[in-house]
Amino acid sequence: MEKDEIQLWNKNISEAVSSKRWVKAYSKYIDVLSENSVPVIFEIDHLAEILGLRSDLLVRAVNSVERFYRPFEIPKSSGGTRKINAPYPVLLDIQRWIGAHILSQVRISEQAHGFVKNRSIIRNAREHLGKECMLKMDISDFFPAISLKRVITIFLFLGYSPSVSYYLSVLCCLENQLPQGGAASPQICNIIATPLDRRLMSLALAYSLNYTRYADDLTFSGRYIPIKFIKIVESIASDEGFEINNKKTKLMRAKGRRIVTGISIGTGELKLPKSTKRSLRQEVYWLERNGIFAESGRDGIFDPLYVDRLLGKLNFWRSIEPENTYVIEKIDRLKELIISES
Repeated sequence: MEKDEIQLWNKNISEAVSSKRWVKAYSKYIDVLSENSVPVIFEIDHLAEILGLRSDLLVRAVNSVERFYRPFEIPKSSGGTRKINAPYPVLLDIQRWIGAHILSQVRISEQAHGFVKNRSIIRNAREHLGKECMLKMDISDFFPAISLKRVITIFLFLGYSPSVSYYLSVLCCLENQLPQGGAASPQICNIIATPLDRRLMSLALAYSLNYTRYADDLTFSGRYIPIKFIKIVESIASDEGFEINNKKTKLMRAKGRRIVTGISIGTGELKLPKSTKRSLRQEVYWLERNGIFAESGRDGIFDPLYVDRLLGKLNFWRSIEPENTYVIEKIDRLKELIISES
């Protein structure tokens, strides 16, 4: 916040509030929020005004936030389904505003690579190239493990009043926990997991290891990782309010197939896994053979975004293997097909 803006706030408060004690308290509140580079919010009506919403609508969202979500399920790669709670547009916009103007000002750890600008699964995987040993672990129910109370602490830490911290937190949560599908959920996860990252990084350094986290995926690598290291990680995670999914823990000491966040690093360089390549080659083959329209409606339901998604997958492949002639050629070929059939 600019100095002139702070002075204007203080001037307006002095004119509106007669008690010097309250003027001093409000001025201190503004100063703290200003130091943390976050917007000044006094109460819910003020928040509604900032968001450009009617106060009654925002109050309704706070009091009955469950009515502002649409639940659905998506299949897991390991089998079963994952529940997603997608916010309706009005709540989606609120969460995006909170993320852009408030949560973005909170510093997160260097070890977090998911949902962070200028970091990616590629950078995450690159940290573990050429290592003799690798340990992969997974946090169970990462989003639901973060309670409303833990979210409130973020806004309190930034200097917001207890009531404003509660309103902002409720607008980001569902059923007193962080929902998978919320627009602000990834940022909140990274903030809450920062103490965990710092402790695990300190542990990794003590064993001369690299450590990264991509969302709920923890990866360690180095010359040697003892079995006892796993229990230490589990203990630290538990102490920070998280539980490790033991079924997904994998300690790899021998050379061979190694996948980190969907990228193969077993050969000493970044590659797309062979199984993924086969699948994409097959999709491209049938698209070239049958045409865009036929393949977009292959399952009996026309999918207008099918080609866009396939192009996205190919571009992802190219970002991992930029010199791959096959993927370069097929991206150009698909673009030609789109033009010729449009």
